[in-house]
Amino acid sequence: MKPTKSSASAPFHPVMGRGNFLVVGSIMTAGCLFPYKAGAAVSKLLFALEQKMKGAGLFRVISGYRSQQPNSLLSIMSRGVARDSLHIYGKAIDIRFPGFDLKTLQRAADELRGGVGYNPSSDFVHVDMGNKRYW
Repeated sequence: MKPTKSSASAPFHPVMGRGNFLVVGSIMTAGCLFPYKAGAAVSKLLFALEQKMKGAGLFRVISGYRSQQPNSLLSIMSRGVARDSLHIYGKAIDIRFPGFDLKTLQRAADELRGGVGYNPSSDFVHVDMGNKRYW
C-alpha cells in the first residue's frame, strides 16, 4: 500500500525533529507528536518492534502523546486509561500493525523493555517506556 495524504496508515519513519517535539509517523500525515527526549525513546522502541515484526508493514498509531486534559477525559470515559498515564509524558504509544493479529504484535512487544498492554476488544496494543509489566 502506497500512503497518500488521506491515508489512515503512515509508514513508520524514524526520528524527524520539530523544535521541542519529535514526529513519529509520516510527514504525509499529521504524525504523532512527542516531547523530544521521550519521543526519541519511543521511536527507538518502535524501530525495535518493527525489526521483531520483520519490517513487514505499516504501524497504525492510535494514540501517542496527549496532554493532561484529553487524558483526564479519556480516564473518565474508560477504566483502561490511567489518570497519570505515560502518554502524558510522551512515553507511551498505542498501535496496530495491519496484516498481523494483535496477539502477534503483543508477543513481539513483550520481548522488548517497558510495559505492554493488550485487550483483544480494544483493537490495539499499548507499549510504553515504563517498568516491565503486562496487562
